Amino acid sequence: MLVLRDKLSNVICAKKVAKMMEANPMILLSTLTVSTITLSVFIRWVQNLFRDFLVAPTPKIR
Repeated sequence: MLVLRDKLSNVICAKKVAKMMEANPMILLSTLTVSTITLSVFIRWVQNLFRDFLVAPTPKIR
């Protein structure tokens, strides 16, 4: 039941996105771009965090 509801909400979300795209494709495009950039920045930050922990477990003196 939960999976079905999840799929239904995904379909509704897709339909909303399609309507937004028909109405104004540039807004959707800019939103997607911003979210992609945010995600990549976040991933880079997490990688740096893990790298600091893996390479030097002792606190660095800067």
